[in-house]
Amino acid sequence: MTVWTDGKQIEHRFYEVDPSTWRDRRAFSLVTDCSITRDASAELLGGAKMQVGEPVDREFYIREYLVATQGGVSERVCLGTHLAQNSRSDADGKVIWRPLSCDSPLQELRDSPLPTFAQAAAGSDPVARAAAICRAGCRAPVMWSGATGASLPDTLTAERGDDPLSFARKLLASAGMEIAVDEWGRISFEPIRPTSSLSPSWMYRDDEVSILFPDASEEVRWSELPNAMELTMPCGTGQLVGRARNEDADSPISTVRRGRVKVAREDGDALPAGSTQEQADARALERLKALSCDTRTIIYRHGYCPVRLGDGVLFDYTRHEWTARLRVVRQVIECGSSSCTVTETGAGSEILWR
Repeated sequence: MTVWTDGKQIEHRFYEVDPSTWRDRRAFSLVTDCSITRDASAELLGGAKMQVGEPVDREFYIREYLVATQGGVSERVCLGTHLAQNSRSDADGKVIWRPLSCDSPLQELRDSPLPTFAQAAAGSDPVARAAAICRAGCRAPVMWSGATGASLPDTLTAERGDDPLSFARKLLASAGMEIAVDEWGRISFEPIRPTSSLSPSWMYRDDEVSILFPDASEEVRWSELPNAMELTMPCGTGQLVGRARNEDADSPISTVRRGRVKVAREDGDALPAGSTQEQADARALERLKALSCDTRTIIYRHGYCPVRLGDGVLFDYTRHEWTARLRVVRQVIECGSSSCTVTETGAGSEILWR
């Protein structure tokens, strides 16, 4: 097995994929440059851009590999499987570029027709129904069998604008699951889990064997968070307004640290008849603490390692005192002629007032 923190030789290989068997069919030698994006927030969960040596006028599946050689032993790692749909030629008078645009196999689900007023009956297994829709709408393997024990509380009917992908996502969401695509282009369904529940698959450190590059950036949005709450709640025949403030000097968003008050006003659920002002204030305090949590985003770059989209990672950048537990939400893999670097985005929750 390759030790990814040690020196190695790297090359990239590309193969056309037989969609009927989902296996490599033949080498595709026209690629001169490749960038692969994995993005949890994108409708198709990513895609790829490639430069090719000559125009491509057909649609086909392509699979990208990294081959790492270390100590005379080579390991081949699949980086992605994509539907190459078109290419074009751009010229500046000296050089001709021929970019090839590639999408994930989910593109076929977006293009496939969904029967008008398609339904999933109340009491049916939404995940099994989603698997059937995906198998009918695309050629990629769907890695799902068995039952989840979940059932739809009500009949779910497709809306006019739904396609197989959007309808499958609605079904999965009802069971607390989401669609995923692995490097081999296989479609699967995974439970939606909080970052805190993920076991870290990798620890990024800036020590002497680090694969981290020195450039990194952090994004926080503390200025958007309130430090005071006014929560209006029905109570009997009237209403109560619960009020709370964060005046904790240890909290970076408190009235003390900010030097100003930022109020959030919301409508809350009804209080039991006869509730007191103290109970209303306690409800407002509970809500304010729930809002005192920020999504911390760190963007960093590193040499390739086997970390996938959705993995939990630990980030320990001691020179800037950045330590965080993150979920990988985006990766851009740059396949150079003899290198493979990843620009990665990790996101995690940071509690700013307990």
